[in-house]
Amino acid sequence: TPLYSSAASDVYKRQEYYRKMGYCKIILDSIFSVRDFYKKCGFIEEGEIFQRVGIDHIRMSLTF
Repeated sequence: TPLYSSAASDVYKRQEYYRKMGYCKIILDSIFSVRDFYKKCGFIEEGEIFQRVGIDHIRMSLTF
């Protein structure tokens, strides 16, 4: 879908920006129900599901 393509493009742009800044890893806390989006962008799940403001989250990371 166009929205997915735009969001994925945004993730890749941020990855490239941080790579140029000298970073090699992005860590984020994803809402659990949208974790598959980040998986498609190369992120992997880390740790256990946790609650933040009553919503399930999972920590995810992308190493580049």
